[in-house]
Formats: sequence, C-alpha cells, structure tokens
Amino acid sequence: MGNTQEQITLVEILRPIIKLLTHFIGKDGREWLNAFNRFLRKEGVWLIQYNWKVWRFARVGMKKSLSELIKFMPLHGYQFRPDTGFPNFKLYTASRLHEIGLNFNIEEEDVYFTTVSPRKLGLKESFSVRELLEAASKRGLDLCLSGDLFELIAQGYCSLSRNESFRFLTKVTLESESDYLSLLIEYEDGKQMLSFKRKKLDENHGYIITYLDTEHVFRIRKRIALAIRNS
Repeated sequence: MGNTQEQITLVEILRPIIKLLTHFIGKDGREWLNAFNRFLRKEGVWLIQYNWKVWRFARVGMKKSLSELIKFMPLHGYQFRPDTGFPNFKLYTASRLHEIGLNFNIEEEDVYFTTVSPRKLGLKESFSVRELLEAASKRGLDLCLSGDLFELIAQGYCSLSRNESFRFLTKVTLESESDYLSLLIEYEDGKQMLSFKRKKLDENHGYIITYLDTEHVFRIRKRIALAIRNS
C-alpha cells in the first residue's frame, strides 16, 4: 500500500492566515500585501530595496542594569563629556539617565545596525525629528532602543577612530510620546566621549537638526537584514 499524505487540519491552515491578516491591517500592510502577491506569483517575497551596509552586528539583551552597563565605559575608553554637568558619571549620570526613562532590551536578539546621515535620507538643511524618523522608516530602518548604545560599548563594539562621531536617537519610555533622547558618541582630543540631550518632538515645529552629515545609527529592520545577509 502506498504512503498516504497526512491531511492538513483546519487549525494549521487558519493560524498562518490569521497572522497574515494582522500584518495586512498593520502599519506595514501595503508592504506585506505586495510581498504576498509576489509569493503567489512565485517570485522573491522580500525585495532588498535598500541594501544597507552593516555597521555593527551584535546580540543585545544582556539583562544588565544601566548602572552595570555604565561600569563598562571606562574599560573601553569611554567617559561622559564633562559639560553634561556630571563629573562623577558612575554616581550622577546613571541616576539622571534613570530619571529620563530609558528603553532597554528585555529579551536577547540579534540586531544589525547601520549608519546614515540625514542628507543621505533626502532631508534638507532644516528638518524635524519626526521627518528624520519617517524618512528612515520608509527605507526599512527602525529607531534604536536606548540600551543598544550601552550594550555595544559594553561588548567593545564602539571603538572610534579620530574625528568619528555617531548619534543614537532613541525613544524615552516614561514620558510623553513626544520625548526623545539624543546620545552622541565622538572621538575628541584623544578621548571617546558620550553626551546626551533630551529632544521634544513638536507637531508644528519639531527639533531642528542642523548637522546634515552627522551619521545616525539605526536598526536595520529584521526581514531586510536577513535578506541582505542571505543575498
């Protein structure tokens, strides 16, 4: 007697269909619908529209507190910029950052990071944080979590060369939706410095960033990162 193929159950069919429907009605619904139509035509599902160069690849989610992560900074040649007003960063800056409310990685995950300047995202001389985030999102880039920078430093992935600087723009979790934190790492006078500022995202005006060529760090959206890795 020949082998009989096991019949697929209704539950097995419904699970992926329901999940697919949730993607269709989500914020990336059009992208998912286009990918599904390509699948029906037996074409490549996820097209690499933006072949971002990977700046760093790291496993984040070290399950360490901010105070623990900050202790790694001097081990990797980092210090807080003195003009932040916190000369003893181990005691004061950690406390200040805790007050701001940082967004940390809860679970371990592999993350691909890239850097891009606002100019390369098509922005002009004067633009808001909102416009920067929208331009990045349209190109498959997501905002970093606040903990990303500190975990990269702790793992030794943020050694800078002379005159290098990178800006991490991240969401503040314990305040209103218009609150962001700008974390800047830079090599200056033989030292690796970290400074931070709060940024308000205003509906009408927003925060005007004048440094068009400052490299900003973003997470490459997972499916795009996997497509780049497998290409």
